[in-house]
Amino acid sequence: MLTQLVGIEIASFIAAAQLAVKDTGQVLGLVEQAARQAASRIGQAMIQQVVRLTDGHSGPTIMCDCGQLAKCKGRRPKAVVTMSGPVSVKRAWYHCATCHHGFAPADHILGLSGKTSPGLAKACSMAGMELPFAKATQLVEVVAGTDLISASGLARSTRQIGRNAKRRADVERDATSLGQLIQLPLPGLSIKVAYMLADGTGAPMVPAETVGRAVKNLDNRTHTREIKIGCFSPKPMLTRTANPSAMTTRPPISPPSKTLTVLPKL
Repeated sequence: MLTQLVGIEIASFIAAAQLAVKDTGQVLGLVEQAARQAASRIGQAMIQQVVRLTDGHSGPTIMCDCGQLAKCKGRRPKAVVTMSGPVSVKRAWYHCATCHHGFAPADHILGLSGKTSPGLAKACSMAGMELPFAKATQLVEVVAGTDLISASGLARSTRQIGRNAKRRADVERDATSLGQLIQLPLPGLSIKVAYMLADGTGAPMVPAETVGRAVKNLDNRTHTREIKIGCFSPKPMLTRTANPSAMTTRPPISPPSKTLTVLPKL
């Protein structure tokens, strides 16, 4: 079925490209739009096929977080918006009679914490941090090539990402305050040289968070509190070329640099 869809989309794209050639001055733009729309529909079908294989069913009962057994109550559908468009997910639903908590293991397997996919949630949060939500929605629509999410939906996604980031930062802050070591998730490789950088910067605060602080401005109140920012990065590998005097730098073997931000204790 998926192979058939790909063939249909390619044929549709070729037909759209042939029509676009007749529109002088708009050829490349129209072809880009047709290609993006075809890719989105194919991607949407691929994602739908994958989520159909992941319903999270693990038998009639499963252990709940409270330590008791939760029973399977059938399957519940969930509409999820992805970067390629909306898909429907049918997940096994479990309910615990002890703590009255219901949950779907498939949500954890797929990485779902709301009604948006992880990829779309990341795009929304990055746009929502930099722009007003209405303009951020327009930016996501232009980049994705389709109307994926409303301004209110983007706002909810951005705030959820922010709450999750704050929880992680709180854990790091508390561990730092207690003098506990925070182990970064590095791969199982031997790294002989690494760089660690630290800096401090001022974070804007509401007046209630700066009461009693030293005054730095003419309006007799402090506007910021200092936060510490650290960056850990393995040393890049150097590769010699045919020319002994020429060397090229290739990316580190490890993942991208890990950044640790220690927030002020409020």
